[in-house]
Amino acid sequence: MMSPWMILILSIPIVLADCRVDFNLPMVRPLGPDVVVIFGVKQHLDWATLDLAAEGAHAELVVEVISPGSQYIDTGLKLRGYFQVPSVMHYLVIDPERSLLIHHRRGEGDLLTTRITADGEVRLDPPGLTLALSDIFATA
Repeated sequence: MMSPWMILILSIPIVLADCRVDFNLPMVRPLGPDVVVIFGVKQHLDWATLDLAAEGAHAELVVEVISPGSQYIDTGLKLRGYFQVPSVMHYLVIDPERSLLIHHRRGEGDLLTTRITADGEVRLDPPGLTLALSDIFATA
């Protein structure tokens, strides 16, 4: 039986940036999302590549910030790959040049919904976050 402390630790997400993540997809090398929110990590280490299966962890939210050189990969290949992972509920693609957020959300069965927005808020359930686009696209 798991202790209450371990249950608490496993329910607290970690947010990784610029860390390769092995989603354990067949024929797919580990990917390097700009940001990923992961649950179930027992001990935070300084990973070069985080292997989700080895950690017994799961990713719920993946974020990519597109650049002219990554747009095709971020909006095509990675979209398909991330949603092959059953635990990924949201894939956000941020286009800083056009101040757009593209929110792909897993629905019932194999349904995937996409919302493209430039203002307002985006609710991410799970894991229970609300993002204000004014914060994402704030100018210095």
